[in-house]
Amino acid sequence: MTQATLLRPPHDSVGSPIPRSFDCVINLQVDGGKNRFMEKMFAGEYKTQHVLVFNAGESEMCREFEYHSTGLWFASYTEVTGAFTMDRFTPAAENVHVVSYPYIWLQDQLIRHGSNKEQFTHSVFQEIFSVGAPRVLFTYMMRQPKPHRRMMWDLLEKENLVNEFCTNAEKGICLDLKDNKMKDSDVLDNTVYADGVQHQSHRFPPWYFDCLIDFIPETHTSQMFFTEKTWRAFLGMRVPIIIGAQNCMKSLTAIGFQFPSYIKWDEWDNKQHEYDRIKGAISVLKELRQEQVADLWRLSSPERKHNFQLAISIAGKYHPPFQGEGFEDYTHIYDFAKGIADHAKENLDFS
Repeated sequence: MTQATLLRPPHDSVGSPIPRSFDCVINLQVDGGKNRFMEKMFAGEYKTQHVLVFNAGESEMCREFEYHSTGLWFASYTEVTGAFTMDRFTPAAENVHVVSYPYIWLQDQLIRHGSNKEQFTHSVFQEIFSVGAPRVLFTYMMRQPKPHRRMMWDLLEKENLVNEFCTNAEKGICLDLKDNKMKDSDVLDNTVYADGVQHQSHRFPPWYFDCLIDFIPETHTSQMFFTEKTWRAFLGMRVPIIIGAQNCMKSLTAIGFQFPSYIKWDEWDNKQHEYDRIKGAISVLKELRQEQVADLWRLSSPERKHNFQLAISIAGKYHPPFQGEGFEDYTHIYDFAKGIADHAKENLDFS
């Protein structure tokens, strides 16, 4: 049995902590993935076991995974999810406990931009602090095709807003990532973006600091889930306009993030359907097209600096929800991110 300590309070959770120890601890990022895990689950291999699954890089196990009946396959089932809100997991079975750890992608971004292998570095952040006003209003980067991302592109085209820094991998409109390969009609091959160290698409693209706004097509529109796309904008000191779940911008303000008034997020972020949220955001971009980007840059300086500092603080603040044997991978990510955050606080001038 693996002893575990649940740190309190987690960001959010559903169900009650069940065992103090686990027969099986599974990290889906390194232990063969969710397909192998579900094969073993349906084969009945976990029926007498207390199982803890780390799935913080995703917002759910999969679309078909039913948390109200999952308990049938386990003595108890505990999952660490990357979801920001817990509505996806209710109602849960009595022996199911789901804990939210929504900052793994923020910590991942901090490590990618704030380290050189195992060494802390703040050179990228120093560069971000020193860049001048951008030239172009926004960038839009679409890789994996999804309906809401296609909506965003279609409306950008309709309003003649597509600019030199708008990319659409599905249509072959790429700037720095030239080797797009479709695995099938709806999925791009991610492996061609890896350089052996990290996915190229998780870095700041070369044109990023020549744009003020990052028009972000998040992964889900029905679940609150923030990936590297959102956190990259804060660490890159851009102004994010995020198309994700309903009220995703509001949820970020609830934990302290701030947005310049000119993006009018409170007028469209609460719309029930993603199409209406996209239309509202596109309307804002149309209005802002008439303004000087340098003026908008200057006006947003307080929010951009505040958000950078808050992102750094959050990345170093939130421990993985469990600690103990078997959790070393997640603990290492947190420890490394916290070290970078502390290094940045000591060496960067936030004034």
